[in-house]
Amino acid sequence: MIEPLELRKVMGQFATGVTVITTQSADHLFGFTANSYTSVSLDPPLILFCLHKDSKGCPIFLHNQVFAVNILAADQIEVSNGFATKELSTEDRFGLVNHATATTGSPVLEGVMGWLDCRLSSSIESGDHVIFIGEVVDMNYDADKGPLLYFQGGYREIGGQ
Repeated sequence: MIEPLELRKVMGQFATGVTVITTQSADHLFGFTANSYTSVSLDPPLILFCLHKDSKGCPIFLHNQVFAVNILAADQIEVSNGFATKELSTEDRFGLVNHATATTGSPVLEGVMGWLDCRLSSSIESGDHVIFIGEVVDMNYDADKGPLLYFQGGYREIGGQ
């Protein structure tokens, strides 16, 4: 039997970038920190992220049908931590960083390395998570910024610990 904590340790050996996934409907903002994000297809342009099926955000993303992936820059550890903690309200999370509204209405955070604005293409429940697949409708990036990386349970820099 695979123990969840041991699986988490093994998965922690894979270095990832850090994102904040955001959405907005009418007057309701929502966002969370995620490293379970990846590219799926170039044609059509598809990406995916995973979210625990019992999370507060799961029904919000399913209802809104749109989201933005904000790829965090190296200097955005506070943003990453803020959107990861359950202790902060949605208002407090979005108070950590200015944001603009993307084509879909989803929030794009200021200072990120890059962002992708997406419409939900499909969702698949698998295990204890839902896989959200989105079609990219708009995007941008800043080639001068460095990435925020996560490895072995902590933030890292390229070329250093």
